[in-house]
Parts: sequence; C-alpha cells; structure tokens
Amino acid sequence: GRDAELIVEIGPGAGESLIPMAEALPHCNVLAFEVYRPAIARMLGYLVRQGLDNVRIVEADAVAGIEHLLPPQSVDAIWTFFPDPWPKPRHHKRRLLTPGFAAMATSRMKAGATWRLATDSADYADSMRNVLDNDPRLASQHPTVWAPRWEARPITQFEQRALDAGRRIFDLAYRRVG
Repeated sequence: GRDAELIVEIGPGAGESLIPMAEALPHCNVLAFEVYRPAIARMLGYLVRQGLDNVRIVEADAVAGIEHLLPPQSVDAIWTFFPDPWPKPRHHKRRLLTPGFAAMATSRMKAGATWRLATDSADYADSMRNVLDNDPRLASQHPTVWAPRWEARPITQFEQRALDAGRRIFDLAYRRVG
C-alpha cells in the first residue's frame, strides 16, 4: 500500500546484498523472489531485527512471480545478481536469462527503468549480453565493454569466493528505452 519506486530482486539468497541495499534505499519498495526457504527465513529474521519495512519476500519462482504479480510498466529496477549459470551445455535451457523471460521482465519495467546483473561465469555473461542486446526495448549502458562494478552492490561471500578463486565478475547494466 505504499506508493514508492519498486525494485525487484531475483534470487537474493539469504539477502547478503539485498538487505544493505534496501537499508540504503528506505524510500523504495523492494520485492524479492526467492525459492529457497532457509534463505527466506534468514532474510526475514534480519529484516525484523533491523526494523526494515520496505522489503517484501515472495516464495516463488521469479518467472511466474513477475508474470503473474507485476503489472506491465510497474517496475523501476530489476536486480539479478549471480543467477545459477547452469554451466553444462545440456542444462543451459534451465538458465533464467532466456529471450522469453527477458521479454516478459522488460514488459514489467517502466520506461527508463534499469536492469542490473552480475555473474562470475564468462559463458553466462556472454549469453546474458546476447539475450539483452537483442531485446529492442533495452539499451546497454555500456555497449562496448562490461559495466563497471556497481558500487551500491556489496561484495557477498559468494562473490568473494569467486574473486579468491581468480574468477572475473561480469557486470551488466541496461535501461528500458521503449
């Protein structure tokens, strides 16, 4: 019931990055789609302890949640950080970032809305870029290079492990243009 900018995070896990970012944006509504119940429980506990009231968590697959719960042109930002890369070629069909999902998610974004993504999988980063570059309603904010790391996104334990293992982090940033 609160009229505020709407940010959607897909798969925040236990909220290691979502919670600090939501704390920094108390004027925004943050809606998180997560399927892993223990992670949801940890997020809820932290939200209660911190007294954060601008975050809502939906225990649902993001594809179905975004499709059925969000009206067209209602979202101001989407965050998708480190989605499962499904690295084996036979599993690529399970990846979140497909042309169909991108088209549906983009339809929920307001004109000028941003979609920020990050992954430590070079193959998935290339795939994400290909999918999003081919959506005519999206424009890369860094079309010839990878986006710089978004300073507002805290480094999580997962990301730190990737860095410690020598894996590169690929950031992408897109804006809804049409």
